[in-house]
Amino acid sequence: MSSSYNYWMVALSLAIAVFASHTALDLGGRTSAAAGHARRLWLLGGALSMGLGIWAMHYIGMAAMRLPQ
Repeated sequence: MSSSYNYWMVALSLAIAVFASHTALDLGGRTSAAAGHARRLWLLGGALSMGLGIWAMHYIGMAAMRLPQ
């Protein structure tokens, strides 16, 4: 079975992955300046942005694949 990809959607998937990882690392880096409850919120924000970014990247990447009908 042969398949093909929509390369614009693959590029969008990669861009989302880069943006999500940058955002997660930035939010995670802010924990060093925070303490207590604020620190947990920064960590939660970083975890959510990474998780949602991975999900969105995977979803768009899988939608980019075209199988014959």
